[in-house]
Parts: sequence; C-alpha cells; structure tokens
Amino acid sequence: MPFDHVTLGCEAFALGLDDPHDAWRRPLLGDRFPFGLDLEWETDGPAVVGPAGGEWGGYDLPCLVHGEVLVADERIEVDATGSRRHAWGVERWWDTEWIRLSGRLDDGSWCGVETELGHDLQVTRRPMASAPVLVEAPDGRAARLDRVLCRFTDPATGLAGAGWMEANDPPAGSLTRP
Repeated sequence: MPFDHVTLGCEAFALGLDDPHDAWRRPLLGDRFPFGLDLEWETDGPAVVGPAGGEWGGYDLPCLVHGEVLVADERIEVDATGSRRHAWGVERWWDTEWIRLSGRLDDGSWCGVETELGHDLQVTRRPMASAPVLVEAPDGRAARLDRVLCRFTDPATGLAGAGWMEANDPPAGSLTRP
C-alpha cells in the first residue's frame, strides 16, 4: 500500500555545537564529524489531516521508526514512535508564528496538534532535548524552527506521552537572516 513504508539511508558530515541554538547563527562554528542515518518508517495508524483552507494542505501519518543513527564512531539503535508529514502548498515560515505537536500517548493513541502562537495547545509540555533549525529562503529571509523532544500530558484525559514539538519563529521586521 502507498506510504506504508519509507526508508532513508544517508551519509554526511555534521557539526557539533556547544549550544544547539548556535544553529541559528552564522557563521556556524563547531567540530565536524561523520553522521549517518539508516532508518525505516512503518505507518501505524490513519492519517491526520492538516488545517483546512489557507495555502497549506497536508497530513501526518503516525509511524513506528527503527534503524540506526551513526554519530562519529558510535551506532545508536532506534526503535521508537514518530510521524511523517506530507504537505503541499506554501508553508507559513515567513509570516506566522506557529506550534505543532505530534507524538504517541502512553495508551498507544497518536496525538497531533497545530495552532498559531498565542492560542493554547491544550497540552502541557516538558522539554527533554532541542534540535533547532534555521530555515532560509534564497532571497535571504529566515525563520527559526525549534524542534523539541518532549513529554506531554493532555489535561482533558490525563494521558501522557512523548513526541516532537515544533515552534516556528519568523524574526520580526525584515525577516532576514539573524
């Protein structure tokens, strides 16, 4: 069936930074080391459709993820839950602050939420690790995407879980590179 199984194999170099948020600054300074991915995503539930209207469309698929991450001479086994996002149209990097959360609750159900900043996510979050990314356009515009691995709790059900929160922060004013 389409989209049931996706694999990724990649060998590259990465840059070790003292502070993960240094990824938002230029020039990037750090220690270079080999990095690789050998991962598979297996669909594990129905698609969750993104927000209707506007210029963005798409869906998230809950997944089981397994394989290896290679960091320098270390092999890290991965056996986790995750998601894959399929989107089309114009993503709102440059004009809107937004937050997305996706992950699996401890009862096995999948949770996906998206909202513009200033609106309540309806879940409490406890950050565990951060993986910030600077999203750059060819015309020099940039947005800061903070990807945060976190534990979260849905106060309505009391269910807890783990997953990724993404917070997009387009710089105020000219929206040019920081």
